[in-house]
Amino acid sequence: MSKKSKKSFLLLTLALFSFSLFAFEKPMIINIHTEYAGGNKINIMWTTPENTEKKITKFLVYRNTMPITVFNDINNSTFLAQIPGSSTGYTDTVKDLNDYYYAVLSFTDECYDLIMPSMNATVNGVHVEAKKQAPVIPKREELEKKYPTGTLRETPLPYLDLVDGIEKSENQISGLAYEKAAGLGRKITAPAVLLEPFYFEADMISPERGDAYYLFQILSQYFAPRKYRDSITQLKKLTGTNITREVENRATFYLGEAYYFTGDFENAVRTFVKVQEYFPEESKKWLESSLDHLEIN
Repeated sequence: MSKKSKKSFLLLTLALFSFSLFAFEKPMIINIHTEYAGGNKINIMWTTPENTEKKITKFLVYRNTMPITVFNDINNSTFLAQIPGSSTGYTDTVKDLNDYYYAVLSFTDECYDLIMPSMNATVNGVHVEAKKQAPVIPKREELEKKYPTGTLRETPLPYLDLVDGIEKSENQISGLAYEKAAGLGRKITAPAVLLEPFYFEADMISPERGDAYYLFQILSQYFAPRKYRDSITQLKKLTGTNITREVENRATFYLGEAYYFTGDFENAVRTFVKVQEYFPEESKKWLESSLDHLEIN
C-alpha cells in the first residue's frame, strides 16, 4: 500500500470513528452545564441522547474540586448519586464555597467509560454564593468583662504596656501608631457597650478566586455565624501564609474583632494596633472600645 493510500485509509478510519461516536448517538450525555440554584444548591443539567445503540439504564453523578478530564479522575472524585437513565439533571447540595466540577457516566448493560469535557464533564467550576448576613451583636453577658453598674475604672489604662515586646517593624506597628497609642488610655464613666461586627466593603461579595476568596470563605463559614474562636484559628492560618498585603491587613483586622467578641480584649488591642496605620479611623474606634472593656488587675 502506497503512502498516499495509507493516509487516505487513516483519514477514512478517523472519519468513520467520529461519525459512529457522534452521528449514531453513543450512550453518553452531551451539553453538560451547571448553575447556582440558590442556598447551598448547584444544578447539573445535560442533554440525554434519544437514539442510542443500547438503552441507557442509569447515570452515575460525580463531583470534584478539580476538573474531571479523563476516566481515571473518577477514582479521586466523590460519588453523588445513581439516577434513572431518562434523567436530564441533578441537584447537588454542598457545604462550602469551593469551586466544583462534575461528570456524569452512563450505563447500559455496562459502564460507558469515556470522559469528554464539555460533553459529559464540566470544564468550568461553580460554587454557591454566600448570603450577606446582617451583623449580630453577641449577648453582652457572655462576652463583657465584669463592670458593675455605677463603678468607675480608677486610672487610665497603660496602653503602651499592652504592646511591649512588639517590634516597630513595617509589618507590625509603625512608630506613628505607637506614638498615637499613648493618648488612648482614659477613664470611663459608664459600662462600655459592645460594638457591632464590622465588614470591609471589599468582603461583602464573593470573589471568584485568590486570597480574597479564601478570606471570604472564613468570614462566611465562621465569622458571620459568630463562631469567633474558630474564626481566630482560621484567620491566624490565613495571615501566616503568603497572601497579598491588602488581604492580610483586612484579615488581621477581622482577627482583632474575633478576639474582641470572645472577650480577649488584650489580644484585640495588640491586633488592632498592627493595622492602625492602614485603617486609622476604624482601628481607633475598636481600640478605644477594647480598652473600655479591658480590666487590668
